[in-house]
Amino acid sequence: MLLALALAASSLITNVADLVTAVRGGQDESEFLVSGTVQYVFDPGACEFLLADDTGTAEVFNRTPTYQTDAFAPGDVLRVSGKIGRVMPRGFTAVSKAITHLRHGPAPEPVRIALSDIKGGRADFLHVRVRGTVINAFRDEIDSNYHYLTLSDGNCHVYVTVYTGRGSSPLDIGPLINADVAITGAC
Repeated sequence: MLLALALAASSLITNVADLVTAVRGGQDESEFLVSGTVQYVFDPGACEFLLADDTGTAEVFNRTPTYQTDAFAPGDVLRVSGKIGRVMPRGFTAVSKAITHLRHGPAPEPVRIALSDIKGGRADFLHVRVRGTVINAFRDEIDSNYHYLTLSDGNCHVYVTVYTGRGSSPLDIGPLINADVAITGAC
């Protein structure tokens, strides 16, 4: 039994679906080497991006010392190696230790989803586009670069975080109340 656990823990993860399963299972220190297409790059300062292959999409936290997420864009094909580790406060995640840029490609189109897909978890780790009516909006009290919208489609309400970027002007959220909007981002 212990030998089987040791072998399972030392297996190299080579596709994104298995990477997601290992992260969700809290398989700390499991190593991965996956190739895929960048679907979405979060704020470059946050060093996070979504990577997809033909098995699924995973969020990767970039901890490589010399590679910044602003060095690549959606559509770029990368080879990423690393380990599953804890990143506070979120818990387990895929943490890169080396990234090789293989080639540039066209930026992928976001997946069009309904608000209920977000609530049901069917949009986790996807680059999405969603439509709804803003029924409430407020600015973060600590960091004015973050704004929060409550979107509704008449059947479902979800909270959406909008990041305006460092050094940019705060979003004027007042006119957004009761506005029909389309938002593109990541879940």
